[in-house]
Amino acid sequence: MRDYSPRGSRSHPTILVVDDDIYVHGTLAAALRGLRPTIVAAKTAAEALDAAVAEHPDLAIVDLGLPDLDGYELTRRLRHLKGLRGLRIVILSGYVPDRGAASDAGADAMLAKPFRLNEFVETVEEQLELATA
Repeated sequence: MRDYSPRGSRSHPTILVVDDDIYVHGTLAAALRGLRPTIVAAKTAAEALDAAVAEHPDLAIVDLGLPDLDGYELTRRLRHLKGLRGLRIVILSGYVPDRGAASDAGADAMLAKPFRLNEFVETVEEQLELATA
């Protein structure tokens, strides 16, 4: 098993999943089971920012439709947090994907819902590998 941690301090990645739908948390965690990640779940942008500071995740998976901020603004704020330099961010969108807006906000990748789980896992693996490069 690869060490996905950019700091090399953990043997498995820490992934922050930000979505207000608890069902999505479980589905994504199950899809990533093979990576044996530590999943940190947040239902709001405020929870996500607190969790990011506390947990220093390797990757954040951010839904666009959050109750307190949209995923673009959360991505911008995550990018400005100290100590998260190697953080990779994947935005998930149930809307027509605007890759330009996602890139402008600082996202590394974007997936449109619904997506195939194997496509999701491949995207996560690619982003984790880039985090360690």
